Amino acid sequence: MRPALFGLACLLTSIGGANAAEAVFPPGSRIGLVPPPGLVVSRSFSGFGDPENRVVMLFSELPGGAYEDFIKGMTTTAKSTPGVSGFGQEVLLTQHGAGTLIVADQEANGEKLRKWLLVTRNTVADRSVDISRAYVVTVQVPEAAKALYSEEAIRKSLATLSLREEIPNAEILSMLPFEVTDLAGFRHARILAPARSIVLTDEEKTGADPARNSYFFITIAPSGPIQPDDRERTARQLLRNITGYSDTRVISAEPQRIGGSPGFEIRLEGKEARSGAEVALVQWVRFAAGSFLHMVGIAPKAEWSEAFNRFRAVRDGIEAR
Repeated sequence: MRPALFGLACLLTSIGGANAAEAVFPPGSRIGLVPPPGLVVSRSFSGFGDPENRVVMLFSELPGGAYEDFIKGMTTTAKSTPGVSGFGQEVLLTQHGAGTLIVADQEANGEKLRKWLLVTRNTVADRSVDISRAYVVTVQVPEAAKALYSEEAIRKSLATLSLREEIPNAEILSMLPFEVTDLAGFRHARILAPARSIVLTDEEKTGADPARNSYFFITIAPSGPIQPDDRERTARQLLRNITGYSDTRVISAEPQRIGGSPGFEIRLEGKEARSGAEVALVQWVRFAAGSFLHMVGIAPKAEWSEAFNRFRAVRDGIEAR
């Protein structure tokens, strides 16, 4: 065997050995890997952590088109931030494929940290829709914990990075404090805030095109007592949380019973701010003791009748756990 081929064979063998253990995917995450010993799935963020030693391995996603800009931005920031030293950038081969690894030491507020930032992205076979994503793994180890989490251990773990394109809807829905019994044909559920908010969409099929997609957002929020006379005011205030749309106007607003509880419905029309596509919206608020359920459905205006029936089916199938 020629030396170059022998070296490649050894590299592939080492990667395969590093991935002998099965990757662990935190609930609701497309990113998975084999964490270093001592790190466990976090309950407060997507990733792994060791709270006692303040070690963090954080997972995040970005639109695929942000891949190059994100790397350039992080490189520029790392080189210009006071207290950063030992900066390095390289290609790291992972179970998923090649990724960009940025490493640096940082001293801030009297504390020294070692940081790793691994960035990769998925490949999209169907270019007719944009469903590409960039994936980021950020690792932070205080100097006091370096003996427990060595450079070798972190790199070995990062090399096991794997991606899954589909997260089972059942897995995402199981994380919520309420139960969604009817998805009304929506193909994909995406978590927006752990144990608090999700969006249902067909985006995985049609791409991120607001002129072609329907979205249904469901959020549960704590609240103090809301008196009957305050329900409309509360519902109208919640409209401020709906962003990204222009020329919106209220079509109707009325109290109604939702799931056997007092509620309030507001219907609107407007335009998607970036594309100018005409959309229709509905907001439902279902009030309960100590909390309220905030639901927003958004769809292209031309498809409103069908979308509204789907939104209503999901709304009526939400039950408290």
